[in-house]
Amino acid sequence: VGEWVVAIGNPFGLEHTVTVGVISAKNRSIHAGDVNFEGFLQTDAAINPGNSGGPLINLSGEVVGINSAIVPYAQGIGFAIPINMAKQVMNDLVKYGKVKRGWLGVYVQPLTKEFASAYGVKEEEGAVISDVVPGSPAAKAGLQRGDVVTAVNGNKIKNHQDFVYKIRQSMAGDKVEIDIVRKRDVQKVTVKLAEVSSSPDGAEDTTQAPKTSELLSTIGLRVSDVTSQLRSKYGLKRDDGIVIVGVEAGSFAMRSGIREGDMILEANGRKIAKVSDLDRAVGEKDRSVVLLLARDGRTFFVSMSF
Repeated sequence: VGEWVVAIGNPFGLEHTVTVGVISAKNRSIHAGDVNFEGFLQTDAAINPGNSGGPLINLSGEVVGINSAIVPYAQGIGFAIPINMAKQVMNDLVKYGKVKRGWLGVYVQPLTKEFASAYGVKEEEGAVISDVVPGSPAAKAGLQRGDVVTAVNGNKIKNHQDFVYKIRQSMAGDKVEIDIVRKRDVQKVTVKLAEVSSSPDGAEDTTQAPKTSELLSTIGLRVSDVTSQLRSKYGLKRDDGIVIVGVEAGSFAMRSGIREGDMILEANGRKIAKVSDLDRAVGEKDRSVVLLLARDGRTFFVSMSF
């Protein structure tokens, strides 16, 4: 970071245009559609339409990246594919005719202080597994929702993006050793990666009024046990958990991204089967809570301090 670089390209048909700048950051994430791409170099060297595919060169004349993308509504924010990643893609294309990127089969999110406190995790850096794809290499190896990943092949994980980047550097068929913390126990799990292309990725009806407790009032939620009406209203497909039927504007819950129709499956690591379980899962003196939520077939953790 901070190294001077030169971007060469053909912006707007202007051949051999040279712009200069520095490496502003590494391991950036770019969101395109429903997919996140990890591991990009960020630079303030001007990159315009037509620059994509051109080299990003350091002052020693070495190609350090391939110019790829910009943030259209900002100035001085461009992205380049690191050259080592580009070389790996090139080698796969030459050898196999396609990219054989490894697939683990998990969804991950950042490790927060609230999550670490609630789950007894001492590590300050890592990634939280929020969901595991059934039948995936991760599921077969025994990885579970709530596991905290701290290292891959002996290399420490800084955050969830770092974890994704390290997995994507591996090829299908590679075996990776993953260090995890599960219920305060440190474990090592070996996983054989698959090809990324294989991923998909009668009770009686009763109507209940939404329940509100001191905890729920504090964080701004109204919840209810699942009924057939609510199942139909929100398109719920799970049989476990309770449903959120209201989120107060400006509340902790709204600022944390919680939505009406989300399901609460766990609170601070404890299963939630009915509304009354929520108060038992969070003590009166607790000033934070970690919720495991389900939305659109996915599960993820949300942590709040209040």
